[in-house]
Amino acid sequence: MRMAVAAAEGLSLPDQRSLAGIHSSEALAWGILQERPAVRVAVGGDARRQRFWMAAYQMREGLPEPCIPLSLADETGLREALAGADVVATLHGGRIGSLLAGLRPSGAELVVDHQLLARDVVRLALRGVQRGLSLMPCRPVYLHPPVSRDREKRGGIEGRGDWGKKKSAAPDGAIVLLSCMVAADDGSLRIYADWLPVA
Repeated sequence: MRMAVAAAEGLSLPDQRSLAGIHSSEALAWGILQERPAVRVAVGGDARRQRFWMAAYQMREGLPEPCIPLSLADETGLREALAGADVVATLHGGRIGSLLAGLRPSGAELVVDHQLLARDVVRLALRGVQRGLSLMPCRPVYLHPPVSRDREKRGGIEGRGDWGKKKSAAPDGAIVLLSCMVAADDGSLRIYADWLPVA
């Protein structure tokens, strides 16, 4: 995702074009709402670590409006977010399609094969611009906390000595070197630190 954003930024530089971000959940909901504008669409995806990202949309003046903003939830929260939805959709049907089938409200349609097309994303962005709406910046959306912070809370950070003290002991102007790696044995994040003086 970051590589795609960087490529788009590079393409926009020569002509100083502006970039706008459209989240895949919004684009997926819009594709469904164009065919069935009176429904409420809940969109969910696999966020890993036994978590799911989710949002819900309704059509308002030709654009999808979130009635549940994009957020992270466990299975219980996902079930609550799906309540009241007429359509439950995902781009991760192979991973969570069966789970959504069991959690969706009675009578709600499950959509796992709706094709998300680039032209639909562009049309959604153009419609927002035509309405004078401010679009999101073109940036990835991070719902999980950083892995290093998450590991630190669980006591999973190891290093050569105390990397925090070594980093803070570096003199002013020194170059601090941090090397991060995931251990193959237990999956803990190990951070090694050192510093180099600036001549």
